[in-house]
Amino acid sequence: MYGEDIEMVNGLGQIESDEEFLGRVKKNTKRVKTAMRNTAKAAKAGKKSTKVSVNVPATAASASGKEMAAMASMLSPELQEGLKNGSKQMVDATIYAVKCVTGKDNVRMFEDSDDKLIGVSNISKAKLEKNEVFCLSAIQFLYGTHASSDTPSRDTVKAIDWKEIPAALQNGEFTFRAGTKTLFDRMAMQVFKNHTTDNIQASSANVGGVAYGQGELGFYKLANPKLIRTQEALDLFPEWSAATGDSHAFLKVVLYGSKIMSN
Repeated sequence: MYGEDIEMVNGLGQIESDEEFLGRVKKNTKRVKTAMRNTAKAAKAGKKSTKVSVNVPATAASASGKEMAAMASMLSPELQEGLKNGSKQMVDATIYAVKCVTGKDNVRMFEDSDDKLIGVSNISKAKLEKNEVFCLSAIQFLYGTHASSDTPSRDTVKAIDWKEIPAALQNGEFTFRAGTKTLFDRMAMQVFKNHTTDNIQASSANVGGVAYGQGELGFYKLANPKLIRTQEALDLFPEWSAATGDSHAFLKVVLYGSKIMSN
């Protein structure tokens, strides 16, 4: 509780009401007084807290933001300062890409030849924009077919009825790297077979509360969120034992999380 009391005195904590504040003070009078004395001494000595304070709104979409806040110490000093002075902000974000898998048993979902195209990809050259950082909280894989085309385009993807990945892909695996870091190593695609149908509340640990994941096909919430830094090349490589057999088949991946970007 001592650390919580310090946060309360310094104004870094999130207090929902005056009643809650007074209740905590009454329960921890001695600790609060000690914290106040320590805070006063630090202020007198001209000391500054080294703790990074990231304001996370108490909304249904804040779960992934809290995961990003927990990684604040891993951010560069420039990003930490940007969040403190308001030149940077943390926002809900998704990264997605669509690739044709007709006759294939593997595919690279992000490539350095990719360009942004609505419905097909919202990331260029398989990298975040310069000075952006992404906290990966969940992954979704979807599968669909087109009547006649094998070319990912705006017209193609809007005609696809996205569904759960088929058995051939469910029995596959994927590896995911960001720069030189391995985020997932030969992870079973089976995790994308089932999907949540629960009404996720704002207090849930699931990413984004009701904003993300409610009844979503192929949705997998990470137990260990990952930090992807600016300009790290994304290499998401699913592979399976045999081609699906469908004509004009497409695979879509969506990465869910929070992003730090300039205001």
